[in-house]
Amino acid sequence: MICTTTDEKNRTTVIDLIDTEKHIFPVGRLDYDTTGALLLTNDGEFANIITHPSYKIKKTYIAKIDGILSKEHIMSLKKGILIDNKISQVLRVKTKKIDKIKNNSIVEVIVEEGRNHLIKNLFKELGFTVLKLKREQIDIFNVKDLKSGEYRRLTPKEVKTIYSYQIKNKNQSSCSFFSTFIALVGHESTASFTFSSKSFSISSVKTVLTPSSFISNTSGAII
Repeated sequence: MICTTTDEKNRTTVIDLIDTEKHIFPVGRLDYDTTGALLLTNDGEFANIITHPSYKIKKTYIAKIDGILSKEHIMSLKKGILIDNKISQVLRVKTKKIDKIKNNSIVEVIVEEGRNHLIKNLFKELGFTVLKLKREQIDIFNVKDLKSGEYRRLTPKEVKTIYSYQIKNKNQSSCSFFSTFIALVGHESTASFTFSSKSFSISSVKTVLTPSSFISNTSGAII
């Protein structure tokens, strides 16, 4: 399944999962061989908050790797690893299961960055190959109650929580909301939810939201 709105090879896209007439798009990226949580929306402001690095949205991944992490490996991940001339680090890394016979392990990794292939590249720099990868959670959204291929509409409370980050971030960035929004137009992403014709005021910007936001589970078993 492809994480995009259309595909020139006529492959199934994540948009095909969602029963809606709204023009939704994915928020953020999910690699072709990665499974798990994906957000879709028709709300550009919501997508901006989820994807812009200034908001430091946490993503939780479960990775199956061909080997066993040492304490030194874990320290390196937390301290930071140089990838493409930029230091990337994880907020948390925890080994959840070890198979000494097959010499592989299941690892939970939490990051704030949204760089392409970040998890795979972090482990690659340490000499490991990621055999399977699942995005288990995006900030407050997880797919624990969704089977593979299922989705649900986000609730107004969940959407309001994400918009509250915009208020908290107001005094932490010199970049105006509108210039940030324009810079992100066309950015590929995946997540969506909506308010039906409700309007409310945020940071003195009045926003009208129309209903169309979902979270989907494109995952398979990681073990």
